[in-house]
Amino acid sequence: MGKRLPTTAVDTAKVAGRRTLRFESMDEVVAELDRLEHAQVVLLGNWSLGQIYWHLARGFDGAVDGVSRELIPWYLRLFGPLVKQRILNGRMGAGFNIPKAARSALIAEPEVPVETALAELRAAITRFERDRQPSRHPVFGKLTVDEWTLLMLRHCELHLSFVLPLDSGHNN
Repeated sequence: MGKRLPTTAVDTAKVAGRRTLRFESMDEVVAELDRLEHAQVVLLGNWSLGQIYWHLARGFDGAVDGVSRELIPWYLRLFGPLVKQRILNGRMGAGFNIPKAARSALIAEPEVPVETALAELRAAITRFERDRQPSRHPVFGKLTVDEWTLLMLRHCELHLSFVLPLDSGHNN
């Protein structure tokens, strides 16, 4: 479904040609997923399309179920609240290495089927919209419902920016 370029691991902080996305609502995320589902795509990062969808689904699930603070190094928990507003209102930077303790919970195997991962992502978004509530984020601390929404929108922007649809309707 997605052609991955290049075949060797890349420093995602330096990937050129990514899309610039800005989502203002979950409806916009779902519309983009609908568009990508029917498009041929090129992937610029290190993950397959199934991995991207699976990872985003885990983010939405974590927003509802919570994420163990033990998976996050102390220094991220210390500095997270200081950068919270910049990330919620700006952009998430590419190239962040997920802490080792959290990798198995947040990164899928490359072979995760796109259709399965997309179905999980759609279900996770629906659940997030229905069940989200103010709670603690393991890095940013206490988040309101609106802040959780902003965080999920920024997270989707980041990862979907590595997915380039080859259809004629592609816009940066």
